[in-house]
Amino acid sequence: VRALLRSDLPVFVWWPGVPDHADPRFTDLARRADRLIAEADRGGGAVAVEALGRTVTDRGPAVTDLAWAALTPWRQLLNQLTTREHLDQMRDGTTITITDTGVAPSLGALLLAGWLRDSVGESVQLAFHSVPRPGDPTICEIQVAVPGGRRLEIARVSGRAAAAVVTHTPDGFTHDRMMPLPEPTRAQLLAGELELQRRDEPFERALRHAQQIAPR
Repeated sequence: VRALLRSDLPVFVWWPGVPDHADPRFTDLARRADRLIAEADRGGGAVAVEALGRTVTDRGPAVTDLAWAALTPWRQLLNQLTTREHLDQMRDGTTITITDTGVAPSLGALLLAGWLRDSVGESVQLAFHSVPRPGDPTICEIQVAVPGGRRLEIARVSGRAAAAVVTHTPDGFTHDRMMPLPEPTRAQLLAGELELQRRDEPFERALRHAQQIAPR
């Protein structure tokens, strides 16, 4: 490996687990990396957030996690459904409930909550709901209750790259629709991360908020 290293080539380290600062193999590889891609959710959400928080430093490599990459379709969908007017209303005090299939909030759920707090502000009230199912934990539903009576429900449709979106308006009307919600494979997520070299500042901000939100 050392013979293949060149100073003008970026070095990516893919660590398929929780960053372990007590493991000399991890610390040696991280020291050599320009970008570190982890899969920290294998250790549980709260543990993963703490480990990633210790890994993101000014002197270390640019850090990200595949759980964050997997949130891209959710974040894009929420941005698509939120106008500037809606965002202003949400800042008056909104309750957002994130449901996932883990026993406790997964890393993805905590990072999404962190991103929402960073995007909406400290006034947002965040709650987690668990619907345990076999397999890796994944977000399956998001509910947004905005002051004034507007409610938004987004539920992933099992077996389809789509979500059922239900909007309840203050005047009592309900609008149902199906919207795309891709579920990238692990290989697609990793390939996407290998195209980036710079620090992922939205991830780092979401992670800082997730550290405050994560259950102790």
